[in-house]
Formats: sequence, structure tokens, C-alpha cells
Amino acid sequence: MYETILIISILITSGLFIAWVYSENKLDGKFSKTISTVSFPFPLLALYSVFKLNISFGYILVALTVISLAIWLISQRTKIEKLKKEARSFFLILLGITIFRSFIYEPFQIPTESMLPQIQVGDFLVVDKFSYGL
Repeated sequence: MYETILIISILITSGLFIAWVYSENKLDGKFSKTISTVSFPFPLLALYSVFKLNISFGYILVALTVISLAIWLISQRTKIEKLKKEARSFFLILLGITIFRSFIYEPFQIPTESMLPQIQVGDFLVVDKFSYGL
């Protein structure tokens, strides 16, 4: 069920992104605000499905960083200034988060009773990865 929700959310979000680019490029942004408003819940629904399916958030974060880089590079060839600006900011934010999670600190949730009684099942930890080195 969640796989279907994830796939549908990704397809709808992609289609609405293409519609937004078309609106900005050919229709002078006539429907951009409406498309942005309609598209808002679908990435959240996809993210919810990712967490329910227990897909590693690190993989999703790296994939989103690569996708945002591709969109930014493609946007450099267009005349849509809004797309260039937004794609660049999304890429830089996602890159910063990816680097932070990969090399500095990463949150973990304790899945089993292996650390009882000090740490309970479901507790969250923040691991300092920098102390282990690269």
C-alpha cells in the first residue's frame, strides 16, 4: 500500500513540476501559484511513505541532492530565473544537510533491547561521526 502511495506521489509531483516549468516558460507564470499550492502535499505524502516503508533516509537524501543538482544544471540552460534561483537554493540546502549527516552528526533510533537498561527501545541518539574520522 505504501509503495503505491510513494510511486503515485512521485509521479504526481514530477508531473506538477513539469507543468510549473511549462507555466513559467510559455504562460508567463499564469498558473505557477496554483500549481505550487496543489503540489505541496504530495512530497510530504511521499516522505511519509518512505518512513513507513523503513527506507533509509540517507539514501533518500542523497537521491534528492543529486536530483536537485541535475535540475539546477538543466535550469542554467533555460531563461527561467525563478527556477535557477530555487534549484540552486534547494541544492545547496540539501548538500549541506547531506554533508552534515554523513560526516558530522547522524540521528539514530534504537530498534532493539540490546542496550537495556541504559537506553530504551525507541530512544533517539545523535552520533558524533567526526570523532571516528573520515
